[in-house]
Amino acid sequence: MKKKLWVVGVLSVLPVLAIGALLFYRIDREMAAERRQQQAIRYIGQTVALAERIYQQGRLFHALSERDPNARSVLAEEQVRTEQAIVEIEKLHRMLPLAPETIKRWNFVFSLIQDLKNRSQTMSVDEIDRFVFLVERHLFLLGNETAMTIGVGAERFFERSRQLGFVLEDVPVLLEYFRQFASGMPVSAESVVLSLETAKSRFPLENRTAAFYFAEIERFADAVRRPSEPGARAALTDAAAKAVFRLSANVLAELESDLARSLERLAVYRTGIAVATTAAIALEIWVFGKFYRSVSASVAALQHAERQAYFDPLTELPNRQMISRIWQEKKRTSESRGHSTAILFLDLDRFKNINDTFGHRAGDELVKATADRMKACLRDGDHVCRIGGDEFLLIVADVAGESDARTFAERLLGEISRPFAVGEHELVVSASIGISLYPRDGEELDLLIHRADAAMYQAKRRGRNGYCFFRPEMNEEARKRLWTELNLRKGMERGEFVLYYQPRIELSEGTLTGMEALLRWKTVERGIVTPMEFLDVAEETGFIVPLGEWILRTACRQVEQWRAEYGTDIPVSVNISSIQFQRDDFVGTVEAVLRETSIAPHCLELELRESAMMPDADAAAAKLRRLKDLGVRIAIDDFGTGFSSLQDLKRFPIDRLKIDRSFIKDVPHGPKDTAITKTIIALGRRLNLRTVAEGVETDDQLSFLQVRKCNEAQGNFICPPLAPESVANWLRQGSTLRAT
Repeated sequence: MKKKLWVVGVLSVLPVLAIGALLFYRIDREMAAERRQQQAIRYIGQTVALAERIYQQGRLFHALSERDPNARSVLAEEQVRTEQAIVEIEKLHRMLPLAPETIKRWNFVFSLIQDLKNRSQTMSVDEIDRFVFLVERHLFLLGNETAMTIGVGAERFFERSRQLGFVLEDVPVLLEYFRQFASGMPVSAESVVLSLETAKSRFPLENRTAAFYFAEIERFADAVRRPSEPGARAALTDAAAKAVFRLSANVLAELESDLARSLERLAVYRTGIAVATTAAIALEIWVFGKFYRSVSASVAALQHAERQAYFDPLTELPNRQMISRIWQEKKRTSESRGHSTAILFLDLDRFKNINDTFGHRAGDELVKATADRMKACLRDGDHVCRIGGDEFLLIVADVAGESDARTFAERLLGEISRPFAVGEHELVVSASIGISLYPRDGEELDLLIHRADAAMYQAKRRGRNGYCFFRPEMNEEARKRLWTELNLRKGMERGEFVLYYQPRIELSEGTLTGMEALLRWKTVERGIVTPMEFLDVAEETGFIVPLGEWILRTACRQVEQWRAEYGTDIPVSVNISSIQFQRDDFVGTVEAVLRETSIAPHCLELELRESAMMPDADAAAAKLRRLKDLGVRIAIDDFGTGFSSLQDLKRFPIDRLKIDRSFIKDVPHGPKDTAITKTIIALGRRLNLRTVAEGVETDDQLSFLQVRKCNEAQGNFICPPLAPESVANWLRQGSTLRAT
């Protein structure tokens, strides 16, 4: 009997269970669709905001052409904000089921933005305007495609959907009229009024916010009907553009708010159904357990998705998105307690060399180990996040000022300086730290990070393995770096790069064995800019490739000219960056330059750092053999500062080892540097390689090298770098040439 009752009870519950489950499933699907719509609206908002950034950059380029003194710094800030907006858009790409055509369009837009940034210095204002218009048009097309793909605009949001049509359809048309009017092109007043009336019809008459912004656009429409000065046209179009962008942001914010309220209602309905269904099936624990496990799995999936969105997968540290949330809490705490908060921007020194030498897996292991050591240094209430590559951001709360922040930074540097066990290697690394203080150095997190970043670059310029506090004058350093990036390519076009030549002598006889080509940049604005100030930027931007080819070709032409003047060959050595060497066409480039200049191949020596050959030693050895087959000579520059093994050294077909100046500096009085220098000279002798000492500055250093039978030397004590026209005078003073 009990068994039958149990069966009846179960059968009576099953219909309720089925209905409840069906309703729950349908609401879940509706909520998923609403969330996708909410994400789509957020994505459209990001694209519209990016369009506004690009529009502002276009206006700033106009200001630059009119020599506005403030335009360059504001443009730099706008470009930083543009990069941040691009990061946010690409995060949403991973969350939304966008069509392949939409992703392809975004890649096209991204390439246009990069072109605008990289080529803006060489483009006319009209070309920049066309770029800006093209980017804006495709950004609004992105929004349109997204709205269609996701299905934004359900019937219950009919009014909002009409206003979304204003954002995606009317705004691009109005912006085109603004662009034509600002550039002096004829604009049809009737077309402007018609577009304006169409846009206004999408909003209810009582919408005061829309009325306010349309008043600004109507002033533009009135101006189209009558002649006006260029300055007045620019002011009117700027005001009207600002109005359409602000109204667009308002529309999107309200639609997202509507969706959020709808989600809340659906969540209430879903909760009610869950409670009712659970009560109906309370007699059967196993059914309830199955249901509970299903819900738990969904929650776990959501938590996993949230963790992926807010935490770095490699180190499991908070990412940039999460640290923004943390900052709001810390900011409120600091305000309530009246304390300062330190923002530390930490970057591992020469991390790229480790990646190039040991591979990216070793680099990842080092980053994880570094993160663990930093977490061990944190106090309660402190936070560390990874913001990319080998860069970390730390928020240190409740500091009394620079003294507390200094103590914390020194502790961090001490922990990081201890050797790391990475695979079979023991690595010793260092870090550079930039520090800004809230509220002294700013109120907003982005500004504090930017200033800590500027301080970090200052720490690197001071020799790395240290820390530096932000000072207002560092903004000037950041502007110099931006100036360098913007003017490198122009410098080559204007012929501002020149080569100087430093003699290299045979120590046993004092005769000339060759010259090293050294790059200088002579600018009108800043005078001579040293390679230390611009080579890092050249490598980061990829400009090192055309610049390196120019150096190679110019040095070989100089050898050709010297032979015509003096009747003899003067060998020249050229420094080659790792980026140049690792290119597939590098050997072909060297061969082409030798063919163009007709110099003897043995008169060209290529100087390579150890790190350039370490990522793939087999490929490097094969490439070096191809260069040797051409007849050129190979030297390892700054030997002793890299990570090459003796096994690799034996495999590479090299001619010279150049002893780094950091070892020569304390010779013969520094016991460690003296021992290292002796060892390198002895190693070169055993391997039948010539040794060259760089940076000889004193008579004691020169005497030591002669006694130890170092083959060659160069440095300011022997002769400083010479302009090509000064080489003749130096040769006339008694230096002769010896074939090597």
